[in-house]
Amino acid sequence: DEYALDIENQSGSRLEASAEERRQLVLGLVLHDKAKGSMRRGDYATALQELLLAEEALTSSPTSSSSAGPSTSSSGPSTLASFLASTDNLPLLRLDLVWAAWQLRDLRRLAVCRERLAAVRQGLAAAHGPGGERLRNLTGGAVAAELATYLRLDVCEGLVAYYGGEGRAAAEACFRAAQEKWRRLQVSDESLALLQSMGYGLRESRRALRLSGGDVGAAVEFIAAQQRAEEERAARRKRLHDWNHERVLYGKTPVGQQYVDPEQLDRLGSLGFPRRLAAEALRKNENRGQDALDELSKPERRRALELEVALREGVMQATSSGSAAEAGTSTGGGEGALAAGSGTAAGGSG
Repeated sequence: DEYALDIENQSGSRLEASAEERRQLVLGLVLHDKAKGSMRRGDYATALQELLLAEEALTSSPTSSSSAGPSTSSSGPSTLASFLASTDNLPLLRLDLVWAAWQLRDLRRLAVCRERLAAVRQGLAAAHGPGGERLRNLTGGAVAAELATYLRLDVCEGLVAYYGGEGRAAAEACFRAAQEKWRRLQVSDESLALLQSMGYGLRESRRALRLSGGDVGAAVEFIAAQQRAEEERAARRKRLHDWNHERVLYGKTPVGQQYVDPEQLDRLGSLGFPRRLAAEALRKNENRGQDALDELSKPERRRALELEVALREGVMQATSSGSAAEAGTSTGGGEGALAAGSGTAAGGSG
């Protein structure tokens, strides 16, 4: 609970979530990330177990929507369910799961993955939009941004059709669709060499060309857009990291035990109030912005607030100084004892 977690859908819109939903989401995404690492190392047995646990973490909530698992809530979809319904995280996780089963040649598991793959295709369609329009908008209009994912889905559907007893014709239809996508993903050596001569890496050049339909100019624009997006994400992560530390200094509200609301704090700061003082006003008033503003606006209450802030900071500094002094005394005593022991040992040797 000491760290904030912003949950955003693929459009960048922030979603509010309960502590339990955040826990489930983090657990599921972390396990999926670990599974990707296991697959890169060729450890598909470990990856399969991690993927099964990740799927369970993301779908076990009793308020999840039908697209994310069984639902027992009558008050509408939860934030976790809304997140999963608007992103491709869960479909991609399930696709990785089927792929890991194939790499292990777990034919029994593979044969019963038809429903899981149907959920993958349905989830991707919902997240990417009709014909992939939503995904292309999110990736700056890149052509065929979804091809690699759908190629793998076609292959998995073909494998499940074959080993699940659907017949050779159904499997071959899936493999033909995958082959067509594979041809569209090929890039020319000349275009690849040209991008590399501009200083771009092999991997990012190939990816950019694939997502730009082989157009070198569009590929350069795509790489630049990706770099800008990564810089923005890094800036957001830094702001969140800084806030995680800053809010601990302000403490929690007396009754609700909630951290100071950063949006309310920024709003009061924009009105010219000192940030530390505004934070204390919000903390005292349980993050009620208007009450905090009233307290800051009345001279006598503001003076009392300033005194409280000074006292809190004084206590924190005294505690910090006391801890440092105690640590120094402990360290000094240890060094003295060590020196005395060394002297005794030297004397004994003499």
